[in-house]
Amino acid sequence: MPVRFWYAPLEWTHVAGVYDALAGELRVYVNGRLSATTVTPHVSTWTATGPLQLGRSKTAGVFTGYWPGTVDDVRTYDGVLSAEQIAQLAAQ
Repeated sequence: MPVRFWYAPLEWTHVAGVYDALAGELRVYVNGRLSATTVTPHVSTWTATGPLQLGRSKTAGVFTGYWPGTVDDVRTYDGVLSAEQIAQLAAQ
């Protein structure tokens, strides 16, 4: 299921993504509200060997697909945040 975001230009939008391996779910929240959920059987044994990359993709060894806006106040968490925690973060 594709995720679509409707937002006003030049308006700050809080977006949070949650990968819950135990539940087998990917969840996307926009401005503190659940926007999309999908079930995934994905289990990864992959280990990152470099820095976290946001706002672009890498295809055939070349960075491409740059995000056409501004990314600010990025946070990562070692664990699954609850819907309540995400709503609190969006309200800050």
